[in-house]
This record gives sequence, structure tokens and C-alpha cells, in this order.
Amino acid sequence: MNRKTAVLGLLSGILCALAVFVFTGEIQAQADLERAAALERFGGEQVEACVATTDIAAGEFIGASNVTTKVWVTDLLPDNPVSYSDALGRQVSSPIVAGEVVCEKRFDQSAEHIDVPEGLSAVSLPAADVNAVGGAVEHGMKVDVYLANSETAKPLAKDVLVLATSAGNASGSGKRISWITVAVEADRVQEFVSAANKGNLYFTIPGQKKGD
Repeated sequence: MNRKTAVLGLLSGILCALAVFVFTGEIQAQADLERAAALERFGGEQVEACVATTDIAAGEFIGASNVTTKVWVTDLLPDNPVSYSDALGRQVSSPIVAGEVVCEKRFDQSAEHIDVPEGLSAVSLPAADVNAVGGAVEHGMKVDVYLANSETAKPLAKDVLVLATSAGNASGSGKRISWITVAVEADRVQEFVSAANKGNLYFTIPGQKKGD
């Protein structure tokens, strides 16, 4: 009797597993049909696009840890999308949000050549006019950098050379600051990028010492 019960239980389990398999297949088939219908409504060719998997701050580099490839409808792509292979290793000049297709405008194409002092590295950091003395920070200045959050503010570095800003040579009502490129010691680049992700960076202009 026990053996008969065991056999019946086994058969019942197999039937349940088959039912789940069939049901799952039907759901997948339905999903595929809905996706195909959506693509048909949008129309256009499908291509692989480079898409951000996490929020990427200005100054960060594109890598396998923050982007991937996804199939995208051509008609829905932004202007000048960048392929995965072309994006790898490039530095972002303006923030990219998770799920966004990476495009050329997220990289600085108009920036002039910058001269990085020997022994230092250039890193671009997110900024805004309010974080940069009302937009007064310019190329060639030396600034003090502070990291601030909702509770505290602490100095990150002093006498940091500004190599470039997103405002370029604009002044007055010209282009506003969205990033600042500074020269820092190579072993501190990671520290600066990490700080940019932890809070807001403030760039201050120290007063000149007497006799300067």
C-alpha cells in the first residue's frame, strides 16, 4: 500500500512539474508576442545600444561595471549613440542616469587640449555655478575643494589647479558650469571620483596672501 502511495505521489509530482513547465512556456510566449507587437507599433530596425547600468557621474570612466549592451529600436535612439566598444575607457563630461543610452553629447567634444602638469592626472568633477563661487571658477585658478553632505562639510584638497571648466572661455550670460577638470595626484583620482558620488563638491577660491 505504501509503495502504491509513493508511486502515485511521484506521478502527481511529475504532472505538477509538467503543468508548471507548460504554464511558464505560455507566459514566455505571451511576453514574446507582446514585445513583438510593441516593436511592430514603433517600427524601425533593432540594433545593440550601449546603456548605462548605474548612474555615472561626470568625471567617471566608462567600463564593464557601469554599462552593458541592450537591443534598442533604432527610431528610439538618441542622436549620435556611442557603441559599447567605442564607449569603453572614455571619461564622461556630464552625468548619465541608469538606463540611459550613452551618446556622444555625454563626452566633451568641444574641449580644447589641456596641459596636465607632469606627475599629476586630470579628472573632471561634477559642479554647478552655486558650487563654484557663482560660476567664477576659471581655467588656471587654484581652488580648495570641499566635500559636503546633508550634515557635514570637510576639506578634500587645497591649492588644486583648475585645467578646464564646461564654461570654457564664456563669461557673463555665457555657458554655465556643469563640470570642472582639475589636476590631482594620480593616486588620489579614485578618492576624488568616490567623493563626487558621496556628496556635493564645492570649489572655493582662497584669498591672495599679502605680497602675492
